[in-house]
Amino acid sequence: ILSYHFFEEGTMALITISRQLGSLGSEIANKLKSELNYRFLDKESLEKTLSEYGIDEEYVEKCDEKKPGFWESIALDKDRYLHFVKKAILEFSLNGSGIILGRGGQLILKGLPATLHIRFVAPLDHRVSRVSSIYNCDTSHAVKIIRQSDSDRAGFHKYFFYSDWDAVEHYDIVFNTMAYSEKTMIKTIRTIIESDEFLVHEAAAKKNLKDLCLGQEVLTRILYREKISVQFIEAIADDGTITLRGTTIAGGDIKKCDDIAAETPGVKTVKNEISFIPISYGMT
Repeated sequence: ILSYHFFEEGTMALITISRQLGSLGSEIANKLKSELNYRFLDKESLEKTLSEYGIDEEYVEKCDEKKPGFWESIALDKDRYLHFVKKAILEFSLNGSGIILGRGGQLILKGLPATLHIRFVAPLDHRVSRVSSIYNCDTSHAVKIIRQSDSDRAGFHKYFFYSDWDAVEHYDIVFNTMAYSEKTMIKTIRTIIESDEFLVHEAAAKKNLKDLCLGQEVLTRILYREKISVQFIEAIADDGTITLRGTTIAGGDIKKCDDIAAETPGVKTVKNEISFIPISYGMT
């Protein structure tokens, strides 16, 4: 059952972090977590949550910031994986201030108020030096590791979000970690999330997250609990009102979706705009 546990005291801020391998992004994210005393959603904690949702661990590992191979991409249930990643990130965000490391957080929370999207980059030679040290390997091997990591992360974003991982418009601030000290970068981040321009949007962020989580819970019940097949389904929440959209070749599924949404805790009203399209019209 979905529940809401916002921190009633203090401020709420969400930070998503994207980072190149060897840019020190993960290290800075962990330092930021400690200094701000924020909750942290990284690979390990996300995998634990997905496991609780019933997502196979081996499947998660194949998808984790990687682009599945051509034959795998046919076999893997892409929509199911992405649905539960979104669910995990939204429910994590719902519970107050936190840092989300990778996993497309900047795209899942795109446009959400009181959220700061950060990217850490560094020149290749600096990345190579750091990776060589971490993996105790020579320069040639370090370059291969970096290229594979960049390819995997770019492929993950393109495959699951149809998005360019490097596109600067996805981020509010991009740090070159060669140019700035860790202290300066963390101070800059704190200045932003503690600013009046940021905090004024806190109430809107909480309201939006409640709506997003409620919509995601309705989709979970329709698609993955009751396994009703509706094409292009959306569940848009607004203060307890759910608007359902999509198409189906089974007319009876429209009423089923209506009933499931109405029975979801937190839903007050259902507006059902799902369309019936007979299979004779070419729906597959």
